[in-house]
Amino acid sequence: MLVGVSLGPGDPELLTLKAVRVLKEADKVYVPGELAYRIAKNFCEPEIIEIPMGKGKEYAPKIAERLAKEAKDRLIAYATLGDIHFFSTFMLIRKIIKENYPEVEIKTIPGVASFVAAFSLLNRDVDKPFKVATQGNFDEEVLIVLKVKRPKKVAEKMKELGYGDIVLVERAFMDGERIARELPEKSSYFSMLIGYK
Repeated sequence: MLVGVSLGPGDPELLTLKAVRVLKEADKVYVPGELAYRIAKNFCEPEIIEIPMGKGKEYAPKIAERLAKEAKDRLIAYATLGDIHFFSTFMLIRKIIKENYPEVEIKTIPGVASFVAAFSLLNRDVDKPFKVATQGNFDEEVLIVLKVKRPKKVAEKMKELGYGDIVLVERAFMDGERIARELPEKSSYFSMLIGYK
C-alpha cells in the first residue's frame, strides 16, 4: 500500500496523530526534499527523492514507477509539506499509479495546509467566502461550499455557475461519514458540497 502523508506547514507538532503513526509504521518513507526530511526525521528514517522545484511533471513518472513497485507488498509512505491534496507532486504520482498500476492501493492522510496555518500566525479568522489560487491562475475550477444543509438546492446554483461534477461530503472522518453523488434534499451541519468544472 502507498500512503500519501501530509506533514503540515513546517512545525513537527502540527502533524496529525495518524500521520505520525504511519510514518513510524511504514516500511519505507520517501520525502521530496530537505524541508520535508527535517520534519519526517522526527518520526522515522526518511529517504529524499530529489524533485527540483517546478519539475514535478518531469520527475513524477519515474517516482511513480518506483513507489508502485515497492508498495505492491509493503507499506510505503510518501510525505510532503502542507496537505498532500493541495498543489502537491503526489497528485501527479497518484494519477500515474492509478493509470498504470491499478493493483496498488493508495490512501492519503490530510494535514494542516499552509494557507490555513497562516491565519493562526495572523491571529485572524475567516468567516466569509475565500479563494485559494496559484500565481497567474485565478479561475476557480473547484468550488467548496461549507455547512450545506440543503445540498440539492445548493447544487442547482453551483450547476448554473458551471460546476457539473458535484459531490456531497458529510461528517468527514466522523461517525456517520457519507460521500454521495446522488444528492439528498437535506444533510447535516457538518456537510460540504465540492464541485468541479
